[in-house]
Amino acid sequence: MKPVRWVRQFLGLDLPERIHSMPCTLPLVRAARKPVLNEAWQIEKRRRGDADDETLLSILLKQVRLLNRVRLRPAARLAFTEDIARLMIQPAGNVILRFSSEGGLPDSEQRVQWLDTVSELCTALGLSYRAMVQHYQGLSRFRYARQLKNLDLVSFRMMELAYMEQSARALRYQRLEGQTWEGLHTLACILHQAQRFDTVQKPLLQVPHFSGRQSHFFLCSRDLYTAIHTVERLNMLHWPVLWQKLLRASLYQRVWRPVLGTREEAAAARLTNRIVCGDHQAVRRVVSQEQDGLYLIWDQLQQRIVSDLAEVVRHPVQADTSRLSAHLSLLGSSDRLAAAELQYQCFTQYDEHPAEPPLRQRQLKELRIFIGMEQIYPLLRHIESGGAIRAIGERLADRLAQHSAVFSDDQSAHHESQWFLLQQTAETLLLSTLETTYTTAMQIGDLAAVMLDKQDWQRPALACIRRIERRANGQATILFQLLSSEIKPVTVEAQTDQHSPSARSNSFAALMGIHQTTRQLILPSGYRLQPGTRLRIGLHQQQAEAELGHIVQAGKTFAVTALRQWQAPAQAVSQENVLKTSAL
Repeated sequence: MKPVRWVRQFLGLDLPERIHSMPCTLPLVRAARKPVLNEAWQIEKRRRGDADDETLLSILLKQVRLLNRVRLRPAARLAFTEDIARLMIQPAGNVILRFSSEGGLPDSEQRVQWLDTVSELCTALGLSYRAMVQHYQGLSRFRYARQLKNLDLVSFRMMELAYMEQSARALRYQRLEGQTWEGLHTLACILHQAQRFDTVQKPLLQVPHFSGRQSHFFLCSRDLYTAIHTVERLNMLHWPVLWQKLLRASLYQRVWRPVLGTREEAAAARLTNRIVCGDHQAVRRVVSQEQDGLYLIWDQLQQRIVSDLAEVVRHPVQADTSRLSAHLSLLGSSDRLAAAELQYQCFTQYDEHPAEPPLRQRQLKELRIFIGMEQIYPLLRHIESGGAIRAIGERLADRLAQHSAVFSDDQSAHHESQWFLLQQTAETLLLSTLETTYTTAMQIGDLAAVMLDKQDWQRPALACIRRIERRANGQATILFQLLSSEIKPVTVEAQTDQHSPSARSNSFAALMGIHQTTRQLILPSGYRLQPGTRLRIGLHQQQAEAELGHIVQAGKTFAVTALRQWQAPAQAVSQENVLKTSAL
C-alpha cells in the first residue's frame, strides 16, 4: 500500500461523506444513578424456568430505564448496553416462543404483561444503541474511522432488537410504531452511505430450527432489515399466531427477503418500494422521476409466493414439500392451502399508505355477532324451527350477542363492549369493541354469523375473521369478510368408498350457503373431502344429493367448497338422520 493512501485511510479522508444524522433524545436526568447488574447476573447463573426469565426481564427493564436517564461516556454506555442485551436476549426469546402457539381476543393477563415487557425492553434498549449511532455520526473523520467496528456492532444490535420487537408485537396483533421505522430507515441510509450494510457480525438472536438440531441466525444488518420488511408486507395482523412462528423459518432463506438496491437497480424491476430516510412509514409507493435513495425489489419474493400457491392448488393433499417454502412444508394439507392463499393475498394487497380507521363509530342497536361454529349452528337451528320455544332474537344468547363480552366490570365497560361499526363494504365489515378479560374468545379464521338489523334475524350472513388489530386505547378492531349472504344448517353424509355402496359413511354437521347464485358447502375444521365425493345433505328434514366440487376458499377453521350436480330434496328423512346440535 502506498504511504499516501495509508495516511489517508488512517486519517479517515477516504471515507464517504456523512450526510445523515440519527435523531435521538435520551430522557436524561442530572441526579440519575448508573445501572447495577449484579442481581441480574446472579439470576442468569441459576436461571432454570419461566419464573426466572420473567424476574430477569423485570430487573433488566428497570436497569435499562436507568441507563437511558444517566449521562455516560460512549464506551461505558456501549459496555452497559451490550451486557443488558446479552442478558435479555435468551429469556425474551423464551417468552416469545412460549406465547407463539395460540392467541387472539382476549389475551390473558400474563401474556399481555410479558409480551409487552419484551416490546418495551427492546424499544428502550434500542434507544440506547440509537444514541451511540448519533454520537458516532457527529465525530470527526479521524475519530469516526476509529469507531467503524463499533458502528457495525451497534447497528446490527439495533436491527436485532427491532426484529424481536416486531415479533413480540405481532403476537399481540400490533405493528411497529413510527418512531421505530424512523430509526430503522435512518440507520439503513447511514449504513448504505458508509458501505457497511454487509459487515458480518456475531448474532445474539438465534432461533432454534424446528428439527431441534440447529439454529437459524442472521449475519448482517442487510439480512435483518429486509426480513423486517418482509414481515411488514405480509401483515401479521391477518395471520394466526402459530403460522407467524412457522413463517419465520422461511425468513432465513434469501429468496424470502426483498433485494435492497439503488434506483438504477430498481429501474428494471416490476414491483418496488422506496425507502425514505427518517420516514415514519414502512415504505413509500414508487412514482415517476424518483430521487436517489434505497429501494426494495420484491420480484424474487413475488415469484416464490406465486410458486407456492400454484403447487398447493395443483396438489392440495399430496404436495411436494421440497418445492414449498419451509413454513408451508411444516403445515398439514388442510392448513397448507389456507396459508398459501393468505400469504398471496397479504403480499398482493399490501397498502403502502394505509388509511387510519374512521374515528366516528356507528352504534347499531340490533347489531349481533355470533362467533364460532358452536354458536352459529344452534342459532340457525333455532331460526329454522321458527322460534318454537323463544321468539327469534329474544333468547338470552341473542341479547348477549350484541356485546363482545358476556360480563363487564362497570356500566362504562358494558357500553364500550358493544359492537361498533367503523366501515362497511359489499365484502367486509370493520367493527370495533373494547377488549376485556370477559371478551368472547375469537381468533383469526373463526366463523361468525352477522346480523346488522332486525331484517337479518331471519337470514344472518356468514363471515370469517380476517384481521385483528389492538389499538393503544384498549379498543380492538376486527375485520370480518363476508362469505355468504344466506346460510342454512345441514347434515352431511359422505361415502368413504365411491365403488362400494355398502361402505360406511361419515356424518357430520356443516353449513350450506349461497354466494352469487352458487351453492357452497362450508366444512368445519377436520373434515377435508376429495372433490368428486358424492354427498347426501340433510336440509329441512329432507334429503338432497350433490357432488363435492373444488375448494373455493380455505381458512384455519373451515373450508368453503362448491357443490355440483345438485338434486333438490325429494323425500323426507326421519328425525333420527338429522344430527343433533350437541353432536358438534
